[in-house]
Amino acid sequence: MLTAMLRRLVMLAAAVVVTVGAPASAAEAPPGALRLSPEIAGKRSALDVDLGPGALTGGAQSRRPQSVALFGAAGLKIDLRAVAGRCPDSGAGRFDCPESSRIGRGTAQGHAEGALVPGGRYDFTAQIDVFLGHPREPGDLAGLVVKVSEPQSNQHLMAGGSIRRIAQGPFGSETRIDSLSGGSEPPPGVTVTLDRVQLRVAASRTVRRKVTVRRHGKRRRVTRRVRYGFLTNPRTCAGSWPYRVHVEYSDGGEDFNGTVPCRTG
Repeated sequence: MLTAMLRRLVMLAAAVVVTVGAPASAAEAPPGALRLSPEIAGKRSALDVDLGPGALTGGAQSRRPQSVALFGAAGLKIDLRAVAGRCPDSGAGRFDCPESSRIGRGTAQGHAEGALVPGGRYDFTAQIDVFLGHPREPGDLAGLVVKVSEPQSNQHLMAGGSIRRIAQGPFGSETRIDSLSGGSEPPPGVTVTLDRVQLRVAASRTVRRKVTVRRHGKRRRVTRRVRYGFLTNPRTCAGSWPYRVHVEYSDGGEDFNGTVPCRTG
């Protein structure tokens, strides 16, 4: 039974991470749940997720998500050239994605309490790893693989997803994580609580490319170093950029809206 409980810990950690801590009783995502660093318009950036106990109460811990979609603001660029590798389906099945396909890492800290837990309380820190994969369906920019592992119990969970562009409206991209259903429930009388989730999504790569330049009135081919960033902020800023999290449960779906601060220059 303890093994089943530990497996559920890993499942809950994965679920809360990809739901961005969406609360069960509000239509607004927690303030500060997501940030772009730096928050300057037009700059390459990293997406930071930092959720404390207030944001993690309820939500995914009381209702099991089946899929989650994060909608990024229009103008937020996703450049796949920043990531050299891709995690193949075979690698995901073996929990063995190449490091060259990594786009994120983080941790989920929490604890389990109850009469069946040794000592009455079990503290855990689960490792979160996010990798870029091959497109799964027509229209996908790329696939996603999210791996959550808990070293003390040696339990692992993989969830698959995809990235797509959105052509119109306030959002320009959809990052979706599926395959969240399933997993064992904690034994009766055992409660599982997530205390903090931290995750950073970012990648960059510098390559040498042949480019054409004009020197002394003539065109010449030269080699230059070009740096690609996985995320680049929108070029315009009116104080904040919107995002939306859509969580799909077995009994329906919910939308949670939030903003990330931005500035120019």
